[in-house]
Amino acid sequence: MDPVVRNLAERHHGLLTTAQLRLAGTSHKSVRHWVAASELIRLTRGLYVLGDHYPRDRAARHLLLARGSLLLVPDGVLSHGTALLAHGIPVITVPPEVRLQRPLSPGVQRKGQVRRQGIVIDATQTPTTMTTSYGPTVPVGTAILQHAKARGVEEGLASADAAVRAALVPPRELREQASSDMGPHSRRARQVADLADGRIESVGESRLRFVCSLGGVDVVPQATIRDESGTFVARVDFRVRGTNVLLEFDGRVKYAAANGSALWDEKRREDRLRRLGYVVVRVVWADLADPMALIARIQDALLSERSSRASA
Repeated sequence: MDPVVRNLAERHHGLLTTAQLRLAGTSHKSVRHWVAASELIRLTRGLYVLGDHYPRDRAARHLLLARGSLLLVPDGVLSHGTALLAHGIPVITVPPEVRLQRPLSPGVQRKGQVRRQGIVIDATQTPTTMTTSYGPTVPVGTAILQHAKARGVEEGLASADAAVRAALVPPRELREQASSDMGPHSRRARQVADLADGRIESVGESRLRFVCSLGGVDVVPQATIRDESGTFVARVDFRVRGTNVLLEFDGRVKYAAANGSALWDEKRREDRLRRLGYVVVRVVWADLADPMALIARIQDALLSERSSRASA
């Protein structure tokens, strides 16, 4: 590859636009050759990235395209789930398209939308912006509500919980903004704003709490358990309100680096909880794929706990 072209790309995180290639005097034949040799990868119409800068991780690829979209649309502002990823806020599913907003053209009053491969651009009133290392974004609260309306309550809630926990958006501000939203799917936005809770520590816990709400199971996050003397025993992910049923979400990462001693300590902790009369329901990622089966397990645990109380 031409060193001039490579150096130009390196200054933009490996990205190049067709306009930049033309300014560098690059021929169509050279571009086709570099693409065929995987030295360049076409991201969308008018945008390329150096082959050795193309990430394998889906979220990283999304953010790479987000950077590139701002080269194509200089007055654009990242929005929806794209803005959340730019702020380091987790999402359950990486959005299939990069989302941008741009100001309406002078004299144009009607909002509109333009789609191109992998990118959706909404023309709207001049948006308020925040700064990230990936470029300007809409405010975090706005992005959360946009994401919820576009992708559903469960998706929006996972990101909202994480943002509130990280103090990136005050819960009251989120609720006030949602209450004034009367657009399509605004009910989703209000549900997310009402449920957002900074005590939730992971996406898995957010999804578990959402399943519980669907099943009518009222849970208390990060519940502290003490023995009869008031001595601290454990802090658990959830306690079903008014009962001795505890829910613990076991993410794969939790035990990935655990040694035998850590696993043994976890077993002793759970054994102690059971001796104190608690019923522990452990939940893994696979359980979240079948919410009704998971609710049935929790209901069985509640029945078992009530039977134990009655016979005590």
